[in-house]
Amino acid sequence: MDQPLGRMEAGKVRRAHRFAVFTGILALLLALASSVSAQERKVVFYYNWGGAVGAVEEFFLRLEEGFEKENPDIDVEMVRGGVVSGNADLDRLLTLIAAGTPPDVVHFERSIVTEFAAKGYLRPVDDIVGSIEDEFVPGTIQEVLFRGKTYGVPFGTDIRGLFWNKDDLAETGYDVDRGPQTIEELDEMAARLTRPDGEGGFSRLGFIPWLGNWYAPGWLYTFGGDILDGENMAPRVNTPNHIRGFDWIQEYGQRYPYDVVGATLAGQPHTTFYGQRLSMIVNYHGWANLVTQSIPSLEYGVGEMPHPPEGSNGTWLGGQAYVIPAGSRNVDEAAKLLEYVTRKEHEVAMYRIGHRLPTRWTAVAEIEDELTPVDAMLLRQADVAWGRPPLWYPPFYTITNEAQVKVARLQETPQAALDEAQRQLEQAFLEILGE
Repeated sequence: MDQPLGRMEAGKVRRAHRFAVFTGILALLLALASSVSAQERKVVFYYNWGGAVGAVEEFFLRLEEGFEKENPDIDVEMVRGGVVSGNADLDRLLTLIAAGTPPDVVHFERSIVTEFAAKGYLRPVDDIVGSIEDEFVPGTIQEVLFRGKTYGVPFGTDIRGLFWNKDDLAETGYDVDRGPQTIEELDEMAARLTRPDGEGGFSRLGFIPWLGNWYAPGWLYTFGGDILDGENMAPRVNTPNHIRGFDWIQEYGQRYPYDVVGATLAGQPHTTFYGQRLSMIVNYHGWANLVTQSIPSLEYGVGEMPHPPEGSNGTWLGGQAYVIPAGSRNVDEAAKLLEYVTRKEHEVAMYRIGHRLPTRWTAVAEIEDELTPVDAMLLRQADVAWGRPPLWYPPFYTITNEAQVKVARLQETPQAALDEAQRQLEQAFLEILGE
């Protein structure tokens, strides 16, 4: 009896051992499967910031922390990429897309969204975000639409207006709280505020249109309205009204020679109204902070840039968007992250931290009582501010500014300069957008 019993016990031991081995293998397989699943549930977030690090860097890191807390099954890999706007960082991103290893969500320069979409580098996000046109400032939406599809969600913007030195206006007898209301009044004020130095130059200039952060497209908007034929996706910078705008710039070039203006302001820091040698300038909202930091005692006013009856408010918007590159390997996770980072509360936080104006109307409403007087004044234009056209940089920006310089230097007629700009832009649209 002992021997058969021994065989039975030995069998039990073997079965128990096989079961234990099987259980261990099963546990190992489950653990490996869980690990693989965890690895697959990740999203790569390529973010950038054009300014200094510090509080803004902390903002992005808190986005990562908040998202992972809300989505504990998704790991965020953060990659700081600098400014994705046409330089080495853009090349780095293009390389990743071409290699089939793009990030899943990118904090992106909004003015190049259309170009990237046209080249097939971005994924439409309509299926993720739905229709967003009523939720955002119109000009920012203009920059993320291409051929009826949405390729990004706006996030953060800036806006422009006319700044004036109150002391200069008071000295000349003008109301220091009221800027010029018409182009004619601007011209008159510019002339009266200007001070010749007696040696063929100027000790102070009233206003010069080619200075500041308005640029040639701003004047084309001001005098001639849209610089893009949206229906045909084509540039339009040489209409009769646009040419009249450049006629006006050339008149300034005749009264205030380009090189003499340059000599008057040589060595003067841009953030201080050129050492208070310039009474009025067009610039973006955040520039006010730079002036205040440089000369705390300087009193300045701000308002809309006037325009002729046949033109329009020429203010335009800058800013960024969040996009999903084509070839994203984690689209479901990217959709969750895209929804999270573009929430109203995060645009509000970015204004408080980095002074970027919100693009979402509900975020604008939330910070209304916190706006500086300059921001409040300029943001009143948000519903009519222009978004930048496709191929903003370098084609539109560079080509029209080159034409403006030629006109201001009296080297070409406005008609000739803008006809050439139109020709070059049409060629760029054909080559890049196939339009």
